[in-house]
Amino acid sequence: MASVPKSRQQRLEELRRALIVIESGLESAFRTGEEAHFLPVVGQLRSLLASGNQTPLLLDLAQEAGFPLEFYSVPLDALDNEEMARILGPTRIQWTGDSLSAYAEPPAIRQKVTMQEWLASTQVVVGQLKISGEQLLKMVANKMGGSHYDPQLPPELAAMVPFRLGGVPSFYRTLARVGEVVIHLGRALLDHAAKE
Repeated sequence: MASVPKSRQQRLEELRRALIVIESGLESAFRTGEEAHFLPVVGQLRSLLASGNQTPLLLDLAQEAGFPLEFYSVPLDALDNEEMARILGPTRIQWTGDSLSAYAEPPAIRQKVTMQEWLASTQVVVGQLKISGEQLLKMVANKMGGSHYDPQLPPELAAMVPFRLGGVPSFYRTLARVGEVVIHLGRALLDHAAKE
């Protein structure tokens, strides 16, 4: 039996629900300090942003509406250069997630980028291995329990686990900031769709 495509309205409702899950998960994670609350956040971010067998929901709806998913970031090559390698060493990550925002926050967060550019940019470096925002999102969702459970960790993810801030792995902080940006962009897209 052939699949029946979902209507645009159904997909917009799925986006609205995903934003609620992300917002409540982030609120619970930061209020309680329990990193388990990040898991549904990462799972929803994966479905909204990470490509796979189908176009991710947020990217698909934005493209369909001609709605730019733009926000602000530190320069996208901030980790991917020799100066940072000398300063931070061979394993480096956007430590706190304070590298992106829905709004410009000079002096550091000033470069306007699209979500697609951020997803493709290097967000983690482990030795010579460069991990994009999309790869980080998929790796955490698929290997840390956000979407799947796996008894093995890839060495590049295992190398990131010790980096913690406030007791929470730094990659969750980075993805939490992505979640905040997604909430902002998703709501703006829903408002835009309601006016059409």
